[in-house]
Amino acid sequence: MSRIRVLSASFVAVALLFAAGCGGNDDDDAEPAGRMTVTELVADAPSGQVEVETVLFDDGSGLMMCEALMESFPPQCGGERMMITNPDDVVAEFTEDQGIRWTDSPVVLSGRVTDGGFTVDA
Repeated sequence: MSRIRVLSASFVAVALLFAAGCGGNDDDDAEPAGRMTVTELVADAPSGQVEVETVLFDDGSGLMMCEALMESFPPQCGGERMMITNPDDVVAEFTEDQGIRWTDSPVVLSGRVTDGGFTVDA
């Protein structure tokens, strides 16, 4: 019987150590949830400040965030999209051809969803 008690006590001790290691602290709870995709942004429409990893696209109708760029030339906005309400505040390197401009690589924008669009933090 004493061997069973020792094994049970050891199991309980290991379980308690594991549980203690999995607990969070206040600092972890204060960290942002991470970057969102445009699809997540459109689906969730979160309130408050968020970061979005996106490609940018402008065909003359306004600057928008796109989930992806289609492989045509010039490219087209593919997947979910959201207009940027203050495009003059966006700092990014664009490629331009045939009156269309886009970013070749994803960029990260911080801002808020406002009235169905995205307002970039200036």
